[in-house]
Amino acid sequence: MTDSPLNFFELQSIDALQTYCSRRGESWMLSVIQDPAFGSGLFIAPNAATGEYELNFSPDVKGWAVSLPSFLVVENAIRNNVNVNVNVFAFAKSCHFCRLGDGDCSHIRRYFKSLRDLETETPSILSYEARYHVSHALMDTVCLMLYNGVARNLPRPADVVFRFMKLVYGNCEKERKMDFYASDFQLSTKYLSTVISNETGRSVSKWIELFAISAAKQHLRNSSLSINQISTMMNFRSTSDFSKYFRNATGMSPNEYRRTLPA
Repeated sequence: MTDSPLNFFELQSIDALQTYCSRRGESWMLSVIQDPAFGSGLFIAPNAATGEYELNFSPDVKGWAVSLPSFLVVENAIRNNVNVNVNVFAFAKSCHFCRLGDGDCSHIRRYFKSLRDLETETPSILSYEARYHVSHALMDTVCLMLYNGVARNLPRPADVVFRFMKLVYGNCEKERKMDFYASDFQLSTKYLSTVISNETGRSVSKWIELFAISAAKQHLRNSSLSINQISTMMNFRSTSDFSKYFRNATGMSPNEYRRTLPA
């Protein structure tokens, strides 16, 4: 089974929403909520299963939801209009629920429907890429909507988070030590570690690993490079070191991962 950029779920009650949150692991959950008391809006839960969210919605709340891997959310913020996209971090950390007009909710639901339809197709590289790009488009739309209601001036910690993510994205294939990133910021490793952990709920080393593994998987999926060539390109001392790093993060070797991909 290939890496899926999403999981789709239709919500019919507050219990369904709670259950969905608890199953998302470290993914981000985006949900369009229709609630008799709250009205229509967008519910965002980063690292859903480990977060503590007060779901004060009505028992018969309804909606559509998708979960997106954290790396995809961050990657989207870095690759696109960063001043807009990065606000999703500040918003999701402090608020989680944003009331939206019916038109905005309908617009987001169209993305959800596209993702649902693509998810039901026969798994293939084409459907994977389609879901991946539709997921990015969804994130762009969500971030633009939030930008209209979220303060545009990021506080210092949020700025550090964004700059760190951008630096990791650009260097994760070659640099996987915290010292490299702290020195580029001219910050102590302790301060950088504290800010990233407090603001994102995940450690510096975990973020570096997520980006590095994402890059490795892209090479394994989309190229004919050998495992040895990929390990050299990603600055590992040996193929064995690369395989060990990959297995520790994913539970399988690079070759085993490649065998899960469609021919």
